[in-house]
Amino acid sequence: MKFKFDKTGLLKAVIWILFIAYIAALFKILIFRYLSISQLFSGSYGKMRSINLIPFKTVIQDVVNSRTMGYMSAISDTFGNIIIFIPFGYFIPSLNEKYSKFSNVLISTACFCLFFEISQYILGAGSSDIDDVILNTMGGIIGYILYKYINKLIPKRNTFYVSIIITTFIFFIGGGIVAVDQFGTYLGISKLHEQVIGGENVPKDKADIFGKLVNSSGDLVTVDKIIRNNKNESTAVSSNYTKNTNEENVEVMLNKSTKVYLEKGVLKKKFLKGYSLTVTYSKISAENISKLSSGTKISVWGKYDKGKFIADVISILDESSEQHKF
Repeated sequence: MKFKFDKTGLLKAVIWILFIAYIAALFKILIFRYLSISQLFSGSYGKMRSINLIPFKTVIQDVVNSRTMGYMSAISDTFGNIIIFIPFGYFIPSLNEKYSKFSNVLISTACFCLFFEISQYILGAGSSDIDDVILNTMGGIIGYILYKYINKLIPKRNTFYVSIIITTFIFFIGGGIVAVDQFGTYLGISKLHEQVIGGENVPKDKADIFGKLVNSSGDLVTVDKIIRNNKNESTAVSSNYTKNTNEENVEVMLNKSTKVYLEKGVLKKKFLKGYSLTVTYSKISAENISKLSSGTKISVWGKYDKGKFIADVISILDESSEQHKF
């Protein structure tokens, strides 16, 4: 009895493997971009949630803010959400002919996108945005159109499967390049290169007090201190995020030995080389604190003495500095 080689079955198995790898990549990008599986189960990660239910609000904001956030960043956010779901649109009908109808692919893609957005909100793993659902679904539709075109162009089943495999590898290579370039730091693929200029006296550890300046009078500075409810939870200052923090006013005393610095940061990105952050500390006189506007972010290192918090080092964030360059 001769063994009959099932080429069709083998090609379909390869497509299934690629599909599983693709789904795993989606989970990494959309759910585990900022956290690991161990952190998810232990709960030891900073929960960050936001939600937008207004269609195209985020897209319009990206266009409006493109000058400050960088044109490439705005483009990659919008088109990246479309491109990332194109493979899903041709995988589904290729693996199961029951889903070869447009309506089935549309519903499947929309439901899968909703699953990710709801999961992000429940887990506190990022922003949940109706724009993502719309753009992801558009990607699935483009993938379905691509499937129909290839299927019509190449009617032979085995050759069609080979074409799907080649198309997927092209997407994987292109997507890998984009992932390394745009999200390499978040995904742990590339490192953030940090350079600190000046500020030799600024401690490396976390500030004892971090918050927003309320007012300053003489040697007394009042800070609207951000208090973390959970030491593992990060603070999200934006009002769009659910609050994991409380705030209270703290009075900080300055003396002759208190050192005050103005902190400026510039974030640059080079193609496929990740991000580089240059932080510059400039020493300023304590009198300049009174000239700052209310709400300026401030970090304080020091200690309590006789019930009063005495500042050793104060770092003031210059939010007018150019944070991003592309």
